[in-house]
Amino acid sequence: MNFSEAMTTKYKVREILHNAAYHGAADEALVYVMDGLARFINSKTVEVVNGENVTQVIGERIFINTGATPIIPEIEGIHEAKNVVTSEGAMELSELPKKLVIIGAGYIGLEFAGMFNKFGSEVTILEPHATFLPKEDEDISNEIYKDLVAAGVEIQLGVEIERITDSFVL
Repeated sequence: MNFSEAMTTKYKVREILHNAAYHGAADEALVYVMDGLARFINSKTVEVVNGENVTQVIGERIFINTGATPIIPEIEGIHEAKNVVTSEGAMELSELPKKLVIIGAGYIGLEFAGMFNKFGSEVTILEPHATFLPKEDEDISNEIYKDLVAAGVEIQLGVEIERITDSFVL
């Protein structure tokens, strides 16, 4: 499947998966679904905020089905540059970018790096940490790194981005 075909069918697949996942849980008698913004208060307590309503939930096991919100780093020009897209924006692209720079080697960025690389984009990851996936076991992060590099993804570690512009500046 090429990029255009994938983007055309993603809406159908996303809707099917969303409905199946939501109803697969919400329709069960033992499940209570809460919508809102949540944060852990401690290892067994979650606070859920939905408008003016604040609810604390305490349990031995807590299952959270989150929507992902892109984390936008504080970089000068990031909001003004025309060619900057978030992970949400990347899912709405109608054309495959020839070149793609991903800021940060987080899990979502790595997923996009692999996906766009397989579709044929030239992908570069700029990561501010000197270590690749520093929170993971070293053997796992090394394998992911090697797989991405072997596939043709360029990874630059220890990169500090000062600003983003629409033109090339050194």
